Amino acid sequence: MFYDIDDKAVRGTISNTRGTVPAIESSNRDLKNGASDLGGSLLHSKQTSAALAGDVASAFESAGQALVEMVNNNIDSTDDAVQKYTQGDQLMCTAANAGNQQAHVSDMPGMQ
Repeated sequence: MFYDIDDKAVRGTISNTRGTVPAIESSNRDLKNGASDLGGSLLHSKQTSAALAGDVASAFESAGQALVEMVNNNIDSTDDAVQKYTQGDQLMCTAANAGNQQAHVSDMPGMQ
């Protein structure tokens, strides 16, 4: 089995994904504000109005914040993993080159 991670492509995907976070945050604000606005328009039902403007809007806000934190955590973790992979790949290449140079003996019979 052979794996090869194209770190430039992965970093592009990470960057694109990171670029979606502001839209998620904006949608979260819109959802919270929508619940509050809906609560404000229910003038004949004070309890429902208060629930939508308060508890429901707060629940949407909390869920949205949790989602944004989870997305950011996943993006950062993926970025860290790719960084470690790239560093490890460089170390292996350096070690392999050093080992190759040590193994090459120019006066070995049959070598020119």
